[in-house]
Amino acid sequence: MIEYPLTKMNASAGSGKTYALTNQFVDLLFASDLAPCESCKPVANKKKYNFSELLAITFTNLAANQMKEKVIQILKQYAFKEIPCASEEEKEEKSKQAHAMLESIFRQYGALNIRTIDSLLNQILGLFALELGYSPHFKASFGSRDCIDELYARLAEESLANEESMESGTINYAPVFHELCKNVFDSDNYDTFFAKPSVKERLIKLIEYSITHNHYFVFDEIREAEQNYAFFRQEKEKCATIIKSNLESLQNLIESDGIAVNAFFKKALNNAFDGDFSSATLKKENFSQVLLKGNKADTDEASYLYEELKKNIAKAGEAQFLSDSFRLNLPLMKLSRVINLALTLYEQEEQRVNTQKMPHIIAWLLGKEECGLQSDFLVQKKEEEQLVSAAFCRLGTRLKHILYDEFQDTSKAQWKALKDLSAEALANGGSVLFVGDVKQAIYGWRGGDSSLFHNAPKELIPYAGKLNEGNLAYNWRSAGNIIQWNNVFFKSLLDLDKGNALELLLPNSAKEGSSETLFAEMKESLKADYEFIEQKIPESRREKTEGEGLVEVHFLPGEDYFDIAALALLPEMVRNLYEKHKEYGKIAILTVKNEQASRVSQVLLSHGIPVVSQGSLGLKEHPVIVEMMAFLRFLANPLDDGAFCQVLLSRHIFPEDFYSACPAEEVWNFLIAERKGACFNAFREKYPLLWQTYFHVLVDGASLLTAYDTLCELYERMAVLERNPDASLYLLRLKELAYLAEENGIVDINAFLSWWEENGDEEKAPLPEGLNSVSVLTIHKSKGLEYEAVIVPWHDFRIAVPDNVQKMSIPYGGKTYTVYSALNKECAEGYEQALLEKVKESINDTYVAWTRAKSELHIFMPAVCREKTERNFYRFMGALLHELEKSPEMELDKNENLLRFGKQSDFPIISEESLQLAKYALFGDETYEGLQENKKQAVDLLLAGYMVKNGGGDDLKLRILADDAFHVAKKLSHILCPVRKEKEKERETKAKPKETVDYEHSMGWLPQLRIFRSDLEEVQGHKKLSANKRGTLIHKSLEYLVLSGNIAEDCKRAVYEAMKYLPFGRFLDSGGQNIVSGNASQYEVLYDEVQKDLRWFASLEEPFGGAALWFKYGYKEHGIADEKGSLFRVDLLVEIPERLRREYQDIAYIAVDYKTGYAGEDLPIKSNREQILNYVELLAKATGKKAVGLLVYLDVRKCCIVESE
Repeated sequence: MIEYPLTKMNASAGSGKTYALTNQFVDLLFASDLAPCESCKPVANKKKYNFSELLAITFTNLAANQMKEKVIQILKQYAFKEIPCASEEEKEEKSKQAHAMLESIFRQYGALNIRTIDSLLNQILGLFALELGYSPHFKASFGSRDCIDELYARLAEESLANEESMESGTINYAPVFHELCKNVFDSDNYDTFFAKPSVKERLIKLIEYSITHNHYFVFDEIREAEQNYAFFRQEKEKCATIIKSNLESLQNLIESDGIAVNAFFKKALNNAFDGDFSSATLKKENFSQVLLKGNKADTDEASYLYEELKKNIAKAGEAQFLSDSFRLNLPLMKLSRVINLALTLYEQEEQRVNTQKMPHIIAWLLGKEECGLQSDFLVQKKEEEQLVSAAFCRLGTRLKHILYDEFQDTSKAQWKALKDLSAEALANGGSVLFVGDVKQAIYGWRGGDSSLFHNAPKELIPYAGKLNEGNLAYNWRSAGNIIQWNNVFFKSLLDLDKGNALELLLPNSAKEGSSETLFAEMKESLKADYEFIEQKIPESRREKTEGEGLVEVHFLPGEDYFDIAALALLPEMVRNLYEKHKEYGKIAILTVKNEQASRVSQVLLSHGIPVVSQGSLGLKEHPVIVEMMAFLRFLANPLDDGAFCQVLLSRHIFPEDFYSACPAEEVWNFLIAERKGACFNAFREKYPLLWQTYFHVLVDGASLLTAYDTLCELYERMAVLERNPDASLYLLRLKELAYLAEENGIVDINAFLSWWEENGDEEKAPLPEGLNSVSVLTIHKSKGLEYEAVIVPWHDFRIAVPDNVQKMSIPYGGKTYTVYSALNKECAEGYEQALLEKVKESINDTYVAWTRAKSELHIFMPAVCREKTERNFYRFMGALLHELEKSPEMELDKNENLLRFGKQSDFPIISEESLQLAKYALFGDETYEGLQENKKQAVDLLLAGYMVKNGGGDDLKLRILADDAFHVAKKLSHILCPVRKEKEKERETKAKPKETVDYEHSMGWLPQLRIFRSDLEEVQGHKKLSANKRGTLIHKSLEYLVLSGNIAEDCKRAVYEAMKYLPFGRFLDSGGQNIVSGNASQYEVLYDEVQKDLRWFASLEEPFGGAALWFKYGYKEHGIADEKGSLFRVDLLVEIPERLRREYQDIAYIAVDYKTGYAGEDLPIKSNREQILNYVELLAKATGKKAVGLLVYLDVRKCCIVESE
């Protein structure tokens, strides 16, 4: 038992922190009294504390529950005399005490105070709920985003409806909202135009800052900001005048004295007169650096003027930054105050308390700070009834001993709320224990401040006399080699000057701006955090674990291929580990991002490897659900060949009879065969019995059945649930969602599919614990867990400053000004500090990941990390690994592809199937199609590669078979790119005229394997398809069209850019803008036709001034929304300048919409006219100005004017 009243315990990963904390808690329990309250204690025990006066604070609910279970378990062991004691008498006494204690705890289990910090704050607030005006049953709210959105919308509506109702104090908020609208909306007429989300997001982030930091903008602060804004507008003008004078003086001096300066500097001076100070020649260290070598003129006066110019340019930049900051801050500060006031009232009405506000409210109760938005009722209540005294009376005497677990993740606000309670416990003769590990501080993004672990205990020294510091030096989790690996690797952080490792983490821009002092502080901070990095093997485990364990660093192909190779290697590695450990449940794969975990899960499931992620697995990702949704898509649209192909290739839907009658190989042969018409028709003709048995009823009834009824029929007809017991939770959840959708009016299959596309990603299926499955989870979620074998495929931590709003103090002219903004390089010190904090957190993430392993740790790294890479964290890791390789403490097996420490293992070989599945998981169905051509070739080349054993040994190497790529691709052609035999092509070409060649109808998608359509097919293969694609190309070309005076070249350039955007890029040459010779003439025809259409359009001189005027004053792809939120869009909105409107019958706006695919009809088409008329009328209503519509039919080269009656 720790006997010091104030103790700080450093506890590295695997050091038995929870065990030590639990035993300390049990020892304190034995010293307590079991009476349920103070008045029930025997007179002899009045000086003892009750066990409810013990408090252990953990970081997560899981940790709290585990600690409670361990406390009960230890007490049971004492009760049954299973724990050795100094004597039999002591064992007997402990047994009696444990029996009595268990009985007392079970009678009042809620009094066992082991809880999370949020739960504690919630409980404290509950004690004062009535005094605070809340119900004792108030709800804890974990966010206010939805509510803020609603209040923002209401504020806009009220502002428009009644400006006077928005007036409060001396600020009229309707004009404030109007002012913000100028920044937020596309137009000053904000009632019908959409907001730019970036500015609205900034308002919401400022509100969130107010809540988190308990800072609410008062009128004095807003007035000061207004004065500052006015001041810096004047400062900008002053600086501009002074700089102009500096420039004139310097330029005149250079000319008069014949000073020879370089051409770049002359150009920079001319540009500076226009306000462009970006040239590097204006930022040189001294004037001599812009002089030519042959200069003989005196430059003393010019040097002085140059220094003055630099100083004034820097000052102007500061004034500009502060002026812009205050300009945006002012309306945001005013509106955030309004919304915060409304949010507080709303929360009180709804009896909700935001968890971010709880620490501040409690600190307010204890008199530590003002709680900005508390109501007048609460302030008066506090003054009249002295709630501060009540708080101490109720709480201060109830807590005797406090134990903090994972204290490095505590926020400053939480500590402010609990500091006085800790001090009171010490003052009353109790104790406070802090346990934590700053190396595992990875929750900075949630407000955790690891510096508190160093500083908070020191703040309590006046109440305890001194601080006792300890260190749990032994690692009880990992094998000896893993302990040694982590010791040596992370110990190099104590000497970061070696290899300049830390500098490699930062972007060049940050390194150039970083001050030496700040960098030195960062190094000292890391040294302090990793001071207790070295761990020992416990004597009791030394014989068993010393020299045991395996660490391997696998160097995979460079950055372009790394993600694919990692995904491809994982299934083989997992299988090898399963053979060794005999259980999938002993294996974990830790990722940096959630999307990486999703990809890994998808690849492993595709290989038949069971997977469980933290708590649940996405419903949309499960193979059975993927196949069921494909069946629904086919039933909704039988012409969807991709969906039907996926159904036929499914492994979970049909009974064995289906697969016996139609084996997988036969299905493949059927799918890749040439055919005309829909795929399902060909299947119905070839397999009439299978169609009748498994498809006929469902297809015929699809239009009559709801989505829920369809799934019920499908489950029953195919016995899906009975044949897939492992997926029953997923299947039942899907069925439940269909039922709930039907209850909410989403009835037919198409409607359910649309809902699924929008919301399916969020749906989860709960999984039971104890499954024998590979755990795939993020590093953040792995904290506190351990596994026999751990694989860490990625270390691509993003070293970037978060875009949260911060309070920044900016010096200017000997005074400091406060602005609220996301950190940026303009405020160098704060920005660099935040950047370096992200560096520390990334290093800590790596430490957490590598210390989860008990017997095996497998790390993936790009091979280029040993040389150079754009990914800064990999450069840093490469530098530290290089130091580790040189360490005399490590005997490593190493080559270009592997670094191994420990006993040799069997190496997996990447199979072609793994590579294919990895590519699909990484790029999906659509993304891969959109990659640049060279990237696609690189990926396909990787698919042609395989893992081979290097020199007969066990080392892995990915060999790209460049020479054999063509032959390998040919072998895989039936999977990757179905093509017809040359003879069949020749025969078909001879049989049909070239211009009417009917290209084959190929499949668009197959599960896991992408079958790509022919590009020519996409455009010319089918008349209807050709019209659609031609229209798409014309519209895209018009988007790229910019008129510069040369109409022919402008149109040619626009079509070229559009063809690159669409899937036609490979048929264009890289240097010019022409179809590559040798390609099909259809492309040349299409290329020329679209250019002709554009040239006609661009040459129009009427109506309303023609295309030249439209493009000069037009906005492309402009949208407008009505009061119901329905969006109307036109291709071009022309705003005619006021000076020209009289010439065009006072028309202010022309809405232009392009149309293709119409020929021979009476124009304009009725539906086209109605569509653009809706837009025109809404525009006229919103602006109060005259507007007309113009329909441009490009195929028949006709324009139709549409006016409101």
